[in-house]
Amino acid sequence: MEPLHRDIENPADKYASRSEAMHKYGAYVLSCLPKYVQQYSVWKDELTIYIPPSGVIPVFTWLKYAHGLPSDAQSVGLTRRGH
Repeated sequence: MEPLHRDIENPADKYASRSEAMHKYGAYVLSCLPKYVQQYSVWKDELTIYIPPSGVIPVFTWLKYAHGLPSDAQSVGLTRRGH
């Protein structure tokens, strides 16, 4: 039996075209809302925008009215603070 030969393929390569556009959009959001956006990151085809709790309403309002917030936008807060 012959060994299988297959080209090495990086699974992240299929997201490369969308990833660059997401980086540009993340930088745009950061430049428009520097008071509220702390940072952004892109992983595969997902853009994550990091905002403080006080920025939730202003950022989501801006996204909704300035750019038509996509229906699959999600928000999750996992802040663990010691008092």
